[in-house]
Amino acid sequence: MVYVRKGNEEYNWKGYKGGEHTDIWLYDFSTKSFTPITDYVGKNAYPMWIGNAMYYVSDQKDRVANIYKYDFVSKQISQITTYTDVDVIRPETDGTQIVYLHDGYLNVLDVESGQSKKLTITIPSDRWSLRSRTINPKEYIHFASISNDGKTLVIEARGDVFTVGTEKGKAVNLSITSGTREMYPQPSPDGKWVAFFSDRSGEYQLYKQKIDGGEWIPLTTMLDRTNYKFLWSPDGKKILFGNKDFAIYYIDVDSKKLTKVDASNQMKNDEFYWEIADYNWSPDSKWICYSFVQANRNSQIFLYSLEQGKKFAISDDFYDNLNPCFDASGKYLYYLSSQGYNVQMDFYEDNHVLSAPQKVMIVQLHNNEPPPFDDTVAEKKTESEGFRIDLADIHSRITPLPVPAGNFFFLKSGNGKVAWCSVDKFTEDEYEEISNRRELPNGISTFLMLNQRKKSF
Repeated sequence: MVYVRKGNEEYNWKGYKGGEHTDIWLYDFSTKSFTPITDYVGKNAYPMWIGNAMYYVSDQKDRVANIYKYDFVSKQISQITTYTDVDVIRPETDGTQIVYLHDGYLNVLDVESGQSKKLTITIPSDRWSLRSRTINPKEYIHFASISNDGKTLVIEARGDVFTVGTEKGKAVNLSITSGTREMYPQPSPDGKWVAFFSDRSGEYQLYKQKIDGGEWIPLTTMLDRTNYKFLWSPDGKKILFGNKDFAIYYIDVDSKKLTKVDASNQMKNDEFYWEIADYNWSPDSKWICYSFVQANRNSQIFLYSLEQGKKFAISDDFYDNLNPCFDASGKYLYYLSSQGYNVQMDFYEDNHVLSAPQKVMIVQLHNNEPPPFDDTVAEKKTESEGFRIDLADIHSRITPLPVPAGNFFFLKSGNGKVAWCSVDKFTEDEYEEISNRRELPNGISTFLMLNQRKKSF
């Protein structure tokens, strides 16, 4: 009997040569002895005894798995198939032929001649699942946003863009594209346009279209990476978005000029966090706030000036900082920071537990003004001088809000108000939801601020 003594015949990595590599042994029932047949350190799998030989799969040449033959009489090994692209996998035999998979196709090897033939499989079917049919898209909503006046809801469902009146009116399909997918539709601040990503050209590009329908106007033509949720600037002249290269860009809607804000080569988490979408606009559309992962995997808060083309660090990376948002009044910046070090001990694991790690931080953007929540200093009412950021000594004007620390995420700001989501404790479900931005507790997938960020949706 020939058998694989250890390892997994279809392990998930190529060229494995570790201690669990598969090897093939011979067991003699008469002498009750075990003899190793293969001595190659690598893949030796699927032994098949045919006549006086053993056929098996090995990647001993160029790290591509092929079928090999071991002759029990001469003890010589010969290569039977000679693929150089992808592996042979899962062979089976009836004693005269070997059927195996290669590059997604079934192949049959005639043992006597040593020749392989690719099979063409035809499965008769009515193909009912491919027939045209009517589907209610409400079960397939992937993304939703709303106009500033709160009267028009923009939805992406099954790859099409729909508009729905929040007070009355029926849903209107703006894209009607069965062969392409549209993503992340967002109405412009003035409510006249809808922008969205579409793969109509083969790669996802950014388009805009009048909110009542009409021609698609391409804003980009050269994007070649996965792109993430974008934001219109408050003045409606620019669009901000991130991509899978860990880079942030904004585009001028009129000139179509694309500008890189910043880029990083650090991942937040090796397992499931790839998305770069933690950014926001200032009320005057001249600044961008965002978080970027640093080498220690903590995120740091930055500001970027469009006029100066420069970035400025607001926090350091000693704590993990996320979700920066400007207050619509222009006076403050908020973000979440993992500074809640009320450490408890795990009695059973002898380890520390942070039950309420996040604090809500407020950055006072103007100097020479009384700090927020200081009742000992009377606030002076001054005429608005427009939006500004006083960068000098800005780090000394950062303080936590007077609320208890907790398990917070998805912070957003309004006009003189700030909101965030909270759970009693983080479990595996919350980690998955937050990292993939799928769904909040109680079935909420996101929430937005509208009407100059005076209302939530």
